[in-house]
Amino acid sequence: RHWLEAIAAYGHRYTDDPVRVRVLKGVIDGLLLQGLLTDTPPTAAEFEAVLRHVLL
Repeated sequence: RHWLEAIAAYGHRYTDDPVRVRVLKGVIDGLLLQGLLTDTPPTAAEFEAVLRHVLL
């Protein structure tokens, strides 16, 4: 739960849209899960591109 609160706090620095913050939490969890479960985790550049798309 604290992890999701930290993500939400980060998201609120960029947007006040609660739906966008919820999407951000799901996206970050998904990217990290992909990193744990696959042989090809997302690169820093891919992670940054996704965050920019969700937040900006």
